[in-house]
Amino acid sequence: MLAISTSASAALPSFQQAASPQLRRAAEQAQQAAETLQTQARQAWKQVDLAEANARAIDTRANQAISGADKARQDMNSFGKSMLATDAVASPASAIGGAIAPITYTATAQATTLPSASPAMLNGLGQRIGELINIAV
Repeated sequence: MLAISTSASAALPSFQQAASPQLRRAAEQAQQAAETLQTQARQAWKQVDLAEANARAIDTRANQAISGADKARQDMNSFGKSMLATDAVASPASAIGGAIAPITYTATAQATTLPSASPAMLNGLGQRIGELINIAV
């Protein structure tokens, strides 16, 4: 039995010598693969950071646009109310001294038309229509 173990131990160093370059090459390849994956992960995180920053900027612009739209809507409502108040003062009924009963309309989902004798065209919501007005600032 001693002879077998001696021959096995004698063969071991030559096997290690033959396997050593292959193991070294496999370890280097594994290291390169790990470094490549690490680089890809860093690039992906950079893209995530850029996407988050872009999303925040878009969200900020969207909120500004919503605020601007709300302000424009409020301005239009105020302008419409002031125009209606001006028309009510200058209406033919008030000029005659109230002899003609004012025409009243109820708000509906559909637009209603006024008689052609009316100086102001209003839709079913009481908003002026049919005139071009400039609301640019």
